[in-house]
Amino acid sequence: MSIRRTAAATALLVVGSFLRLYDLGAMEFKSDERISLELAIAFINHHPWSSSQPWPTHGLISSNGIGNAPLFIWIVAPLWALTHHPVGVTAIIAAINAASLIPLFFWARRRMDEPRALLTLAIAAVSPFAVLFSRKIWPVDLLFPAMVALLWSIEWSREGRYWKALALAGMGVLLISQLHQSGVITAPLLLVALAVQWTIDARNDRLPRVSTPSPLEIVAIACVVAANLFFWWTYLPYLLTVPAETFALRPRAGSYKPQLLFNVMSEIVPRHVLSPFFVEQHLFEADPLRATVYYLSLALGAPLAAYGLWRWIRAPLTLPVLGIWWWLIGVAFALGRIPSHDYYVLALMPLPIVLAAGAFDGSLSPSWSRVLLLWRWTYAVALLALTLVTGAWLAGRGGSRGDYGVTFAIQQAQARALLEHAPGQRSKVDAALGEGESQRVPLSCHQPAWEVIWIARWLDPSASIDREAVEICEGWISTGTDARYRWTVRPK
Repeated sequence: MSIRRTAAATALLVVGSFLRLYDLGAMEFKSDERISLELAIAFINHHPWSSSQPWPTHGLISSNGIGNAPLFIWIVAPLWALTHHPVGVTAIIAAINAASLIPLFFWARRRMDEPRALLTLAIAAVSPFAVLFSRKIWPVDLLFPAMVALLWSIEWSREGRYWKALALAGMGVLLISQLHQSGVITAPLLLVALAVQWTIDARNDRLPRVSTPSPLEIVAIACVVAANLFFWWTYLPYLLTVPAETFALRPRAGSYKPQLLFNVMSEIVPRHVLSPFFVEQHLFEADPLRATVYYLSLALGAPLAAYGLWRWIRAPLTLPVLGIWWWLIGVAFALGRIPSHDYYVLALMPLPIVLAAGAFDGSLSPSWSRVLLLWRWTYAVALLALTLVTGAWLAGRGGSRGDYGVTFAIQQAQARALLEHAPGQRSKVDAALGEGESQRVPLSCHQPAWEVIWIARWLDPSASIDREAVEICEGWISTGTDARYRWTVRPK
């Protein structure tokens, strides 16, 4: 790789890391994030490895009423023990996602030419969707690194490094199957895709010879097998206690349409940037700069989504195993009528990235290649601008009335205000609203959210906080073409 491209790749890694790690106080912090920390802290306090306390059997309860696997508790616990701070835990998760860009880029260099590999890195680094789902204390925020591990396991298997591939695949499968329930579907389908690719390669006499595993490879495989057995051994007894009607009454999509594949296209376009605050899309678009960047991204992304899909349909084997596997997942979700939220696209990573970057292009004329290259780089720049304006908008206004909610930094300020109203503490007017403003704006008053209570108890475990004695008065106050979150804490 030339010095210029090396410098470009380094710059993209720096930008991708900055976008994931900057201003983490503006991160989401709702019930799932709070419960994840509570479970991890309880795990540390109970220390079942040296006490009679049982191992955790499940984690967060999913929208279908079934608890997720317990692996995420084991991941968050050491991060909490290391940092003792929600932002610290999130920073490590974000850093892991940023570091995953490096092996993604080296994988792309093996499967594409260098311009497309660099584009793959660029889109992954700056995509607002990829950035948004890499800076929360949420299991799916670690799906991207897990998928990158599976990319390399497939790559090693095609080079004849079967035992290394098996160890890495075992780790990747454990992660995707325990971090999100979609892994129970996607992991078996990976075996089907491998079998199909193996059959094709055998007919073409392309199968590498199987070598004898080294002692280190044997140990690695044994550790991975043991880890899979342990985490499923702790999870399966819980699943057996789930009532049969819970499985039978799971949410189902209204039709057999391939919603997951539609979501992949919507990420490339990229409409999904608005998913955490669709209810405020009109306010987001009220600013000319944000609206221009958003619609430019849509205009540049729509042709890339359509063209990438067409090339994928024509030549799925351009990316061996993966091209088949991703189709199988999309079909399985459609036939199973499995509802597909926007973040389910993480189960197919890096499909939207490589579709937009041209992984399935095949041989093109030089002139057409130059046109596409220019278009794609313009698209990557538009994505970067969209990520920047979206992040600045959310942080500046305090979050969103949509699924994003109020930022962690504001909830931490509310918790500190609660502590000032705790018994024995000197109360003072909170600075979020001036005394005059608090009389003018319409606020809704209610008990503090449990997330705020949790943060207050984390900040000062010795404080006595009576949730019934105070209330938070809050509201989204119009500021012309936008709205900002305003609040104050008052004794009842």
